[in-house]
Amino acid sequence: MNSVVNGGAVNSDEVGSVVSSGAVSSVVSSGAVSSVVSSGAVSSVVYSVVVSSEVNSDMVGSVVNIGLLRTVVKIGLLSSVVNRDIVSNVLNSGVVCSVMNSGVVCSVVNSDMVSSVVDSGIVCSVVNSSAWNSEVNSGVLSSVVNNGAVNSVVNGGAVSSMVKIGVLSSMVSSVAVSSEVNSGAVRSVVNSGVVSSVVNSDVVSSVVYNGLVSNEVNNGGVSTVVNSGVVSHVVNSGAVRSVVNCGIVSHVVNSGLVSSMVSISAGSSVVNSGVVSSVVNSGVVNSVVNSGVVRHVVNTGVVRTVW
Repeated sequence: MNSVVNGGAVNSDEVGSVVSSGAVSSVVSSGAVSSVVSSGAVSSVVYSVVVSSEVNSDMVGSVVNIGLLRTVVKIGLLSSVVNRDIVSNVLNSGVVCSVMNSGVVCSVVNSDMVSSVVDSGIVCSVVNSSAWNSEVNSGVLSSVVNNGAVNSVVNGGAVSSMVKIGVLSSMVSSVAVSSEVNSGAVRSVVNSGVVSSVVNSDVVSSVVYNGLVSNEVNNGGVSTVVNSGVVSHVVNSGAVRSVVNCGIVSHVVNSGLVSSMVSISAGSSVVNSGVVSSVVNSGVVNSVVNSGVVRHVVNTGVVRTVW
């Protein structure tokens, strides 16, 4: 089935061109499909060796087990590409729904949405973001929009949205990272259960082995959160240096500096404090409100309030 021109069909070894046709339903086990231009719908291309270019088509339904898909330019919808060796570039597409088990996806430029990349070897770059280096074995990556650089996301369950972030360097073995919005830099998130949202923060350097980090909003810097059960809210704080092996840190609001909280069961709230330097091995720290300086609280059972 080589060429279909304005609805006609010619049986030959090669499909050379399909021009201005209303619908091309299927091309099966063909040697080469060289170009499809301005067609209304191309529903499926199955077991073809090479599909070289798709230009200005409204819809490309599915491409399965092809050797090489070279270019898809200005298409409305590209729904699925499954088990192909190389997809070199997708330009100005509205939606790319899913890419599964592909060897290499080189570049996606000016696309509105990339919904999922599953078990792919390498995703080289997404442009209109500066650099998107690699996506390996992640469950779902729904959208990455206008971000500076996303270096690597490995074995993550779900990464739903990353919008206008400066740098996201690495996320490894996290179950779900739901949203990263307008943050300067997120260095690393490793083996965390859920990181739900980081909004307008300058730097979040590392979150390691957390059960849940729910919200971090308008922070100057959050450097490390390690092996904590839950860190629920950090809002408008200058810097939160480290939270290590604590059960729950529920609120840190408008604080200048919270340098370290280590092995505490629960630290409920630190509000509008100048400096809280260290809280170590305490049972419960409920609230520190409007205090100038709290230097050290060590091995205490309960610290209820410091006003």
